[in-house]
Formats: sequence, C-alpha cells, structure tokens
Amino acid sequence: MSDLTVRPEWLVARLFEACQNAGGQGNFARQHGIPQSILSEVLSGKRDVPETIANALGYVRTVVFRKITKQRTA
Repeated sequence: MSDLTVRPEWLVARLFEACQNAGGQGNFARQHGIPQSILSEVLSGKRDVPETIANALGYVRTVVFRKITKQRTA
C-alpha cells in the first residue's frame, strides 16, 4: 500500500477521528452535507464508504485491478 492508497478500514478509522474532532457525528454530517444516517451506517460497518465521505476526508475512490497469480502447490 502506497502513501496515496488507503484501505477502507483505515478510512473509516479516520472518519471516526474526524467526527470526534468535529464534536460528534451530527456536526461532521452537517459540515459536509452528508446524511447522519449514512455516516452512522459507515461507522458501524453496515455500508461501504461512499464517495461523498471519502471526498470530505480528502480522498477519492479509485478502482484497482491486480494480476491473478497462480499459487504453487507443494
């Protein structure tokens, strides 16, 4: 993982911190125009991080493809 690429669970941890710094989920949601229900679902793991929340944290969603490698059997 490079400095420019982060895993979703890392982003959720940053979201939790950002909510704390904003004074709570409601404040963060209002500041960024995100429904608090969506925010709550992301923080509880019921929903993937949507583009709006990624953007609010300074990130953009990208799609990455990796080559399939054959596993050798012993």
